[in-house]
Amino acid sequence: MIERFRIEKENMLLPQFQWTNTFPRCVVFSRTTFEEILADPGCKFIQIFPVMDIQNRVSFIVAGAATDDGLLAENAAVENKRS
Repeated sequence: MIERFRIEKENMLLPQFQWTNTFPRCVVFSRTTFEEILADPGCKFIQIFPVMDIQNRVSFIVAGAATDDGLLAENAAVENKRS
């Protein structure tokens, strides 16, 4: 699945967004990021949200949640590294 995404990801985009580094190959979060989110006693779930910056590049934010549909916004991790 990873290899298929790497090969096909540009085909999902409109031509003007192809080959512009819109989708990262991967996003890396530190272990500390997850440990800090999970340290919140209200955190029962981890949610990963796709986000887009003003240059239309996609990345992801990790957040803790008390329910499977509720975000603990104060715990959203913005630390990530695109590659």
